[in-house]
Amino acid sequence: MKRANRRQTGKSASELIEEAIHLLRSAPVATLASYYLGALPFVLGLLYFWADMSRSPSANQHLIAGSLALGALFLWMKFRQALFARELRALLSGEPAPRIGFRRCLRIFITQTALQPTAFFLLPLAVLPVLPFPWAYAFYQNLTALADGEPATLRDQMRKAQQQAALWPKQNLLLLLILFGFGFYVFLNWSAVFFMLPG
Repeated sequence: MKRANRRQTGKSASELIEEAIHLLRSAPVATLASYYLGALPFVLGLLYFWADMSRSPSANQHLIAGSLALGALFLWMKFRQALFARELRALLSGEPAPRIGFRRCLRIFITQTALQPTAFFLLPLAVLPVLPFPWAYAFYQNLTALADGEPATLRDQMRKAQQQAALWPKQNLLLLLILFGFGFYVFLNWSAVFFMLPG
């Protein structure tokens, strides 16, 4: 009875966090490097764009080019995250990831390009009581995590991500609260460092 009930309610948030940390620690360096190959250019580009737009007297002259470059870096990051999640799924299943060709990469890139930018509009709306934020956030994360480049329509990709986002709502909310608390704690630590550095 306990096992059947556990299958319906899923694992606890702390168990999911422990499994995720173990999976990341056991991932090969090449897999982690593939993630950073997408994340680092975007983060560095975002910091440069932010500094340039806030301090440069001629910022309005290269606002459009900088915005387009930052948008391209965002799409590159989401594409690399989808490939990273694909490698993690293969590691989790114990089987090697199927060989990825150009057509499959192109399908993953097109799917991420078509669906991920809508998060900039829908996630802020989801904070309002109109849409549930945890479900919307899980939906966009699942779009990245479940991208495998198989020939499927955008509607199929959205349906698959929607089903996964609705799977364990309690654990989803608890994970988001834990991650928000952790992020806020890190923010406070870095703020204290930046305030103490000038002194």
